[in-house]
Formats: sequence, C-alpha cells, structure tokens
Amino acid sequence: MAECDDGKRVAFVTHTAQLGGAEIALTNLLPGVTPHFPTLVISGQSGPLLNRLSVIPVSVEVVPCPSIFTSCDERRKGRNTTRFRLCFELVGWAVRLARALKRKRSAIVYTNTLRSHVAGGLAGRWVGAPVVWHLRDRLSSGQLARAEVDLLLRLSRILPTRIAAVSEAVRATLPPEAIEKAEVIYDGVAIPECRSSKPKKPPRIVMMGRLAPWKGQHIFLAAIKRLSQRRPCLQVEVMGTPLFGEENYEKRLRWQAAEITGGGAVRFTGFIEEPLRFLSGATVAVHASTEPEPFGQVIIEAMAAGVPVVASRLGGPLEIVEDGVTGLLSPPGDPIALSACIERLILDPAYRDEITIRARLMVAERFPIEATQRGVRRLLEAVE
Repeated sequence: MAECDDGKRVAFVTHTAQLGGAEIALTNLLPGVTPHFPTLVISGQSGPLLNRLSVIPVSVEVVPCPSIFTSCDERRKGRNTTRFRLCFELVGWAVRLARALKRKRSAIVYTNTLRSHVAGGLAGRWVGAPVVWHLRDRLSSGQLARAEVDLLLRLSRILPTRIAAVSEAVRATLPPEAIEKAEVIYDGVAIPECRSSKPKKPPRIVMMGRLAPWKGQHIFLAAIKRLSQRRPCLQVEVMGTPLFGEENYEKRLRWQAAEITGGGAVRFTGFIEEPLRFLSGATVAVHASTEPEPFGQVIIEAMAAGVPVVASRLGGPLEIVEDGVTGLLSPPGDPIALSACIERLILDPAYRDEITIRARLMVAERFPIEATQRGVRRLLEAVE
C-alpha cells in the first residue's frame, strides 16, 4: 500500500449530509483514497453521511451551511429575493470554509456537490489551494434553475483546476474552456462474488432511487398499473426517500399506488442501507428518469447484483446499457413502452438470464469501484 503524500492533504467538501447519490458515491470512493492522501471531509451539516464516514479512517468536520442550500422548493427558486439570499449565503459559507481549510492546511480542495462547487471553489482559491470539482450533475436547466446553471457554467471556467465528470453526458454540458480540463471518471460498484438468488414467483419488480419527479417513479407506477391489468400477481417495490423538500411527491406516489390495487401490491421500502441485498431475487430492476440522468448508479448496482435492467433511453444510461444486449432501453416518460419492456423480461427467462450474465460481466470490467478510486488518485497526483 502506498504511503500518504503529506504534501497533498485533500479536503473533500459536501454541502449536505443526507444520503443522496453523490454522498453514497463519496463514501464508496474514500476507502481507495485515504491510504494514499491525508483526507478531511468537510460537511455543511450533520446527518446520515457522517455515520457512514465513521467506519472510514478519515477526519470529519462540520462547517454549517444555511438550510436554504437543501431546499428544493421550485416556487422559491425563481424569486429574486431568494436568488440574492442564496448568493449571499454561498459567499458566507465560503468564508467559513476558507477558515477551516486554512486551519487544516489543506493542499487540495475536492468538491462533491453543486453548492460545494461554488462555495468550496471560492474558499479554495482564497486560501491558494487548487480546486477539483467532482461533477455529478448535468449543467442544464432541466433540474436546476437557469440562474444557477449560468453561475456554474461561468465558474467552471475559472474555479476548478481539474474536473472529474461522472459521464460523457455530464462532461458535454460544460463550456469548451472547462471541457479541456475535465475527464470522465465513472462511478463504480463493489462486485459481489456471486449473483443474486434466482427470481421466484410472483415476479418481483423493483425501482431504486431518490423520490423526485424527474426520477420518474410516477411513470413506473403507471407502467405497473397497465401491466397489472394483464398480470395481477406482481410484487412491486419502490426503494428511496424524498430529499430537499420533495415530500409531496411521495404522497402523490402513494395515492397513485393505492389506485392500482388498493395499496396491496406496491410496497414503499424507504431508504435501504444495502441496495445489493435489496435487489437480491428481483426479477427486473427499473430506471425511469424523465430527464437525462447524469450517470445511473442504480443501473450498475442492479447489474452487479445479477438483476436485468430496463432504463430510460437518454443521458448517462446510454453509456451503460447496450439495448437488447446488457439491458433494455425505453423511451423516457412512456409508461406503455416501459410496461412492454418489463413484460418481455418477465415472459422470457432464458433471454433474461442472457442479459443478466452479459451485464454483470460488463460491469465487472468497466465499472468496478477500484477503477473509480484509481482514477481519482491519478487525478489528485496530477494536481499541482
């Protein structure tokens, strides 16, 4: 094992301690980085992320950020007063981060979330440290306010020294000046030694991910409603929780699920600590985003677990799924097409097994977590 490089103390910065995709990816990444670089994680809040970090040999410090950073209230996004307040709070958090970075003598600032790209990037520049953005979101107005996109695009040219993009779909949203310093480092997954147990009857259809409108759980349930009219004996599970003020969407989904069978066939599991165990024995895993996904972590997790995947035909999944070979691609927002793809896999176990085997081998080759860790270490070593 390589010794730590004392000249490169890395501070990973995240604005939230909720366990969304970016935070889970960070906890997967750190075990491959901490043996090589002295590492500090600075979080903008306390929460479940800090519990996960407690089992990793990493220092953790909380530099509180304002609660407005974790709000996803679309009605407030467009108000100028909120926009001005957000900018003011970002600068204030950047000042507090700069003090922490200077006190900890951090040599590299590595930001993990959109809000931390801005505040952490400013703080890093103020203390004279190079900044690395791990860009896990597409810089487009589909999921972000237009003003926020414009700010991030402008800052991507000047704040980060290097950018790690989770997919080509993400890298392509950067301006030309930022693309030149960006490289794709795919998120990875730990590959289980053996595939999950064989699916049992009735067919078990699962969907994993944060409960959010653009993630498409409502499309998934519409597809299940259509499918259940022909195949009433289905076991359906939705894994995930709403974050950032999206609780009303969960209520909508529960009402929609109740209309299918009176609430008996669809189970909402909440957050699951071990997704691979949750996937064990599933017949089909569904990804149904209605807007381009930055990458598709849940897709490679399902493939690694030996579960065939149906995914939306846009964004990051196009870099993972070869249609008809390692999974099925379905037009986004189309419950009829999604229902047909799910049914095809239910009805043809031999085809399902072929896809499962090919997908698992592909993930083991292209998306092991060790490859992600090596890519980030190589990037950090190159930062001057």
